[in-house]
Amino acid sequence: MKTRQFLLLFSLGALLFSGALSSCAQAQTPPTSTRFTPKSVVDAWTKRRAIYDYDRRAPLEKKLVRRTQNSVSVIEKFTIRGVRGATEPFYIVMPLAASPKNRAPSLILIHGLTQNIDEMLIVAQLYAAQGYASLIPEYVNHGDRFSDRHARFGSDASGLRSDIIESVGDIRRTLDVFCARDEIDPKRIALVGFSLGAILGTMTTALDSRVSTAIFAVGGGDWRTILGDSSISSPKTKAAARALSAAQIALLDDVDPKNFVAQIAPRPVLMMNGRRDDIIPVAAAQIFFQSARSPKRQIWFDSGHILPVFQVAEPINSWLQQQLRASTKSTFAKSATRRN
Repeated sequence: MKTRQFLLLFSLGALLFSGALSSCAQAQTPPTSTRFTPKSVVDAWTKRRAIYDYDRRAPLEKKLVRRTQNSVSVIEKFTIRGVRGATEPFYIVMPLAASPKNRAPSLILIHGLTQNIDEMLIVAQLYAAQGYASLIPEYVNHGDRFSDRHARFGSDASGLRSDIIESVGDIRRTLDVFCARDEIDPKRIALVGFSLGAILGTMTTALDSRVSTAIFAVGGGDWRTILGDSSISSPKTKAAARALSAAQIALLDDVDPKNFVAQIAPRPVLMMNGRRDDIIPVAAAQIFFQSARSPKRQIWFDSGHILPVFQVAEPINSWLQQQLRASTKSTFAKSATRRN
């Protein structure tokens, strides 16, 4: 419920935002910088990165489920075949003015735990009114992919690891489709992840250079801290997290944001967290930020897991303006002129 409220509140504040976003050419992995980095760290990253490799030649089997249009955008729902063969639904929301000659800045919007892509449409619509295109991917066991036969993101270290790796691969598969659109500006794509979406977004951004800036709202790192201190963890889960074996920690290290966020540099990252967040503990948010490399910024709000929308709007706007030196106002003006 808290994540749902956060998403809805955030979407209301989206109309205040201006600024353009960041990057998308061919699917590729960002080069690993070895400067001042021990060889053991480089080797560990190379092995970890390989776990997320997927066959980009595998047929996507893309299908259009439905297409609707309103006063600001065209909304298309598709399905493709995910990295492990599952059917993956996703939305592409395109502003009406977008075209190969008027390419739109773009967002990858990744929702939180127990949410679904339909709940992100209001956010995408508000951004479309400003000239942004949006990609909204669904991940494992959420939305149309939900099955009560399986725990959401695993009931143990192995299950959590498996679901995260599959989800990140599926998000990148939808990005393959998105980046093939001529209406997308390949130099202005940003990932915006909320809560669990921030965790998945960290791995996605680190592994895929088509994203050139990221905003992580109420994200964190270190699974022992997250699972052991979160208010949504059961007493049994908390006890298990504090007693994780070395083997279990090794499994979780391959899906821990703290081990990926440094690889995003030199692309800029903005993190936003609440000082009283009882879902993503403050300690986990601090570890997340400390693990990142510059350029980075973390903003703390006097809030819980739901951040104050109207206080969030200004720093996001300033961040995007500073990093991209572009404004959605010009894009929005073109869109409004074309519609009128």
